[in-house]
Amino acid sequence: MMKNKGILGGHITWKIKSGSSSFWWDDWLGKGALANHTRNISSLNNATIAHFLNNGKWNERKLRQQVPPLLIPHILSTSVQYQQGVKDTAVWKPTEAGIFSCASALEICRHRQNTGVISNQIWHKQIPFKMSFLVWRALRYKLPTNETLANFGVEPARCFCCIKKGWDDIDHIFNEGPLATHIWTYFSSTMGANSQQTSLLVDMAEKCKHDVRVTSVVWKTPHTNKYKLNTDGSALHNPGKIGGGGILRNEHGEMIYAFSIPLGEGTNNQAEVQAARYGIHWCIQHGYRNIILEVDSELLTRWILQNSIPPWKIQRFVEEIQILVNQYESFSCVHTYREANNTADFLSKHNHNQDIMQHYYTYTQLPNIARGSYILEKMGVQSFRRKKLKRIKKPP
Repeated sequence: MMKNKGILGGHITWKIKSGSSSFWWDDWLGKGALANHTRNISSLNNATIAHFLNNGKWNERKLRQQVPPLLIPHILSTSVQYQQGVKDTAVWKPTEAGIFSCASALEICRHRQNTGVISNQIWHKQIPFKMSFLVWRALRYKLPTNETLANFGVEPARCFCCIKKGWDDIDHIFNEGPLATHIWTYFSSTMGANSQQTSLLVDMAEKCKHDVRVTSVVWKTPHTNKYKLNTDGSALHNPGKIGGGGILRNEHGEMIYAFSIPLGEGTNNQAEVQAARYGIHWCIQHGYRNIILEVDSELLTRWILQNSIPPWKIQRFVEEIQILVNQYESFSCVHTYREANNTADFLSKHNHNQDIMQHYYTYTQLPNIARGSYILEKMGVQSFRRKKLKRIKKPP
């Protein structure tokens, strides 16, 4: 571990709580240790981040006295979720949870070869390791067959376990030998197929289809004196260009406000969280404090309700949401199906072709596809959700 300290150290960052981590020697800014960016810092300088904070906010005067000018804007733009008495926490960046694991460290240190399609199938997680290892050895002729032993000068012998003698090679053991043929025939007949009719088996497999469950879904209006905020996030690729959208409606389903916001680069989960954060913040600013937040991401619902821990990259946004939620008179976060969240979904995708945030205050201002979805949802028109089941339909 110490040998690879230089490699692994760059994958550790610090999350500021009370400012207990080292200001100069810990990587809390995401740019490496600040001491590496200046020549005037002694290795004995152990000033903590708390020394540069004042009531949980950056002390700009102290920063300008000691920090290089080019770094000051980056520091001031770094959000501090100050928690007095709580030590700063180290975050291991290679894992989503930010928790160190030997497996992730090994992935960084070792030089891994590219994996092919066959290797991915052999080493599938659902296949027992001993079976994967056996197949891997067989494909590389690593099993101690007579054919392999002959390469070491051992006299090859006939296979003694079969009625019809054959060379003890890989094909004979697993495919062409009487024992292998008997096993293939037994299991194929148990499943109602003839192992000799390969073309028929392929044809039957191609005709097999997953069974499908169809469920009707409808957007529902909130209760009296409540407002419903639907938000959604989208990514062109994951990760890639992301955007968020949302719409606020009253108890009659009438639109009060909608937005479509570009969010730069990131993942789909980042887009979901940031879209919800913006919508929640807008409602507080404009006096709407009895809100039902409805999203189609179960993960986001669990994060906001503190039923699970979010990935470290978006934990700051989730914490900001939880702080904002405390300012509401009444707040609930519920999950809905994507088919009942179409208007927010269309708004989140609308900004992929533009870089300017859009605000809408009447439904006539909405983009065409979002406007149509809004009208259908207000009318209570049902959408249909199709889900493939693990159960396979019998081929016709």
